[in-house]
Amino acid sequence: MYEQPFLTLPEELLLACAHPRTRVIKRPLSFYHALSGAVLAELELHGAITIENGMVVELRPLTIGDPVIDSIFETLVDDVRPTWLARLPGYPPEPGPDLPDGLVPRLRAAFRLPSVNSRATMPVITWINLLSHTRNIEPRYLKAMEARGLLIAHRRRILGLVPFTSWTISSAEHARAAARIEQAVQAVTHGAGFGSPSKRTEYLVALLGAADLGTRLYPGREHRHTVSRISQVTRRHPIAVALSKARDSERSNNW
Repeated sequence: MYEQPFLTLPEELLLACAHPRTRVIKRPLSFYHALSGAVLAELELHGAITIENGMVVELRPLTIGDPVIDSIFETLVDDVRPTWLARLPGYPPEPGPDLPDGLVPRLRAAFRLPSVNSRATMPVITWINLLSHTRNIEPRYLKAMEARGLLIAHRRRILGLVPFTSWTISSAEHARAAARIEQAVQAVTHGAGFGSPSKRTEYLVALLGAADLGTRLYPGREHRHTVSRISQVTRRHPIAVALSKARDSERSNNW
């Protein structure tokens, strides 16, 4: 049983998509890239992955307390383990008292042994593309957030045939979400509040910029400085940079 009092970065991004008046969730184009980047950022914040120079260089199979991310990460690690282990000398390991028989069980068990510390690398953008196109992150989060009372689903059929669902943020959560976003942006872009912003706060602002939400949240000439600062923060964070590249590449290919 999960008890989840906190909001993850993917959830924060989805809530940031709410229209300020109608509360309807309107995702930007290619928003699944942003959610994939947010999943990776959450994993990095919890120490499940290590990123260096735009590369994921280390995996630590663990749970972070969010059922969606935990499920995604478990299956993702199972998928990439053979690729990473193939690059390491001495793998697949010989059967021993700590390893079961069979290639796949041995590979899976090897990555759970404390002695294994894989330094094989994979670009962050590869992870984002893999997550974006294979893990159905958006529908899984929408359903989970509905169950938690954060979102309200409006299900209907177009022409009586095609099922369609729109989403609105709950009235109770709307003001809180807007206040959290504003506080995070002001802390990172203008140094508002006490002390330095947390790494989580910086990542949230960077992901807002990479998801094309900066100008939506802060429209007009009077907010040019804030939008510019959000863009600067975005360019400093490797996950945000990678998801921007993945999004731009897809858009150019579809042009």
